[in-house]
Amino acid sequence: MERLVKSAIHKNGKVYTGRRHSDIIYKMARECEESSEGGTQGFVTDQGRFVSRCEGLTVAVASGQLPKERLDSCLNLTSEELW
Repeated sequence: MERLVKSAIHKNGKVYTGRRHSDIIYKMARECEESSEGGTQGFVTDQGRFVSRCEGLTVAVASGQLPKERLDSCLNLTSEELW
């Protein structure tokens, strides 16, 4: 079963990864001189697939990373909920 393994931001054809989205934003600004503005925040799965925050919630519940009750809220998944 597919699981989420990293937080990610997809921008300009690249996927930047890290433990938390805030870590990625900092890294993009510091090392890549790239702003996260306009990028899509999400997650990378153990199959190397980028998924949005919304799809990430579905993957996390299906894999048992989060309880099924979490789907009852309409909020997008945050990295703090996983790691």
